[in-house]
Amino acid sequence: MDISARQISAGVGYLWGHGALSAGEHVYAFTVRGGGMPSIGSISLSGRGCVHNLGRVQDFNGTYWTLGGTLTVHHGTTGIVMENARGVDIDLHARTRGAQLSGQISRLYFRLVNRPLQPATPTVDKIHLN
Repeated sequence: MDISARQISAGVGYLWGHGALSAGEHVYAFTVRGGGMPSIGSISLSGRGCVHNLGRVQDFNGTYWTLGGTLTVHHGTTGIVMENARGVDIDLHARTRGAQLSGQISRLYFRLVNRPLQPATPTVDKIHLN
C-alpha cells in the first residue's frame, strides 16, 4: 500500500489522508481518518506499507489501533505497526516533514472507496510474428 497523509495536533492529534492498496491484480483507493494523543505539532507523511492477513479485500476496512511515538523536526522517518479487529496487520514505513512531538495511542479508520483503480493487466503468453 502507498499512503499520503497530514496530521495536526495540540494535545489531541487528527490525521487525514488517502492512498492505494494493491491486492492481487487490482489497485484500490482508500481514505484514512483518525487521531491520537498526546501530540503537538503538524506533519505531512508519505510512505509505503505491507498489509498482512488480508483474506478478502473488504477486510481492509475498519479501525486500526497503534501505539508509538514520533519526533520530527523538519524531516524524519517513522515506522507504524497497526492491526484491525479482523486480524489485518499493516506495517507502514513513512517519511515525515514538519514539526511534531508525540507519544500516542492512535485509532485510525481505513475505508476503501468505490471500485478498483486499475483492472487486471492482460498478459501475453506467446507472440506470433508473421
